[in-house]
Amino acid sequence: STYAIRARPAAIVVVTSGISPNGTTLFTDIQGGAQESTGFEAEFFLAPVRGLELYASLGTCDAIYTEHPTNPALDGAHLVAAPERVASAWAKYVVARRGDRQVTLTAGVNHVGSMAYVGNNPLAILPAYTTVDLGVGCAFRAWDRAWTVDVLVKNVANERYYVSNSSWGFPRHAIATISTRF
Repeated sequence: STYAIRARPAAIVVVTSGISPNGTTLFTDIQGGAQESTGFEAEFFLAPVRGLELYASLGTCDAIYTEHPTNPALDGAHLVAAPERVASAWAKYVVARRGDRQVTLTAGVNHVGSMAYVGNNPLAILPAYTTVDLGVGCAFRAWDRAWTVDVLVKNVANERYYVSNSSWGFPRHAIATISTRF
């Protein structure tokens, strides 16, 4: 898909130079100006052999202030927290299947390109980052029900990255789920 979005007026988030007594970073929203975003997104799915599924996606986004609400010198600057490129690749493989039992392995890589992180300084850039996720799952029947148990380890390499100008991305962590339907 392709897109072209024009917004007028548009909000901009400007980080003030202060921190509240409780440690919260203070922000100011200023309404006005205009923004334009153009780009494309593509997704691919392939199942080349039984038990193997491959998924990939990529996107580009050229998001700029066409009229900066506070400083005309910043017209044409990139929007805050709008990476120019994103990409991901995922694989799911059924390792073993016996009757009602199944073991599945999953792996994924996510890449987020660099991006501006404050609206009044387009030269302040957050670097690109890449994270890797790994998982294992098991499906089985018990008590006359179909069950699944999954464990997903996100950010396996414990990549340290910013997702915005005021928050870090999640460190390595695991998510475990067990589910059935009634």
